[in-house]
Amino acid sequence: MRIHSRGQHYTFAHRVLPSLTWAHPDRLLSLLTSSERDSFLQAVWETAGKNQPPSDQVDGATLRSAIHPHDRYTIALITLPLPLVPAEAYFVAIIFGDYSSLKATETDLPSVCYFTLEFGRNIITQEEHTVFAEWRKDGHYNLGSGPPPERQAFLDHLTAILEENDTGAWKT
Repeated sequence: MRIHSRGQHYTFAHRVLPSLTWAHPDRLLSLLTSSERDSFLQAVWETAGKNQPPSDQVDGATLRSAIHPHDRYTIALITLPLPLVPAEAYFVAIIFGDYSSLKATETDLPSVCYFTLEFGRNIITQEEHTVFAEWRKDGHYNLGSGPPPERQAFLDHLTAILEENDTGAWKT
């Protein structure tokens, strides 16, 4: 049984894509909402695989993305190749907020948030589960158990958080 994450899988979800999110959120939103989003993500996937040993490279043929508008938010939902070990992600969700209609003093919500739904395994029982996590500029935050590893369940989990947070403070 493999115990370490595959470098390309991990690097894509936990290093390269978060870096792009924080460095260029407006450009990333433009790319992810364009017809070029899947080819862009394939290029990012290939970049994440460069310099990885062959055993850490993963075929990205199943990498997919979709855009889901929700009130003031645009959710870019990215489906990754099936994770095999803890810390590899099933999904990445980059949520872009549009607060242009609000005064700066009316919100302290971030303009972009980055969430993952990760494969988890109990180290004692070996039971598989999901982990809901958030990347922020200052690091990775495990937010506890996640929903089932299904696209709609993850999207429902995210929209519930967005609806809770529309009251004015981002609480995850």
